[in-house]
Amino acid sequence: MGYGENVQDSLFECDIDCRLESGLIQKIMKIINPAEDDVRIYRLCSSCNKKAVMLGKAEFSRVDMVIVP
Repeated sequence: MGYGENVQDSLFECDIDCRLESGLIQKIMKIINPAEDDVRIYRLCSSCNKKAVMLGKAEFSRVDMVIVP
């Protein structure tokens, strides 16, 4: 929360730079239980975003402002 948009139950879509990604990973590591939780981060370049296939009402979320709690 605070880094991107919650697009599905526990799925977040974030458009962040390397510095914010590092901070996000540190925060996630403090709150997860590594024995039970599964967190995956997929890095997509801007060219990859343009090739994404989305069906139905899906659309790529563009977060212009990032709020870090």
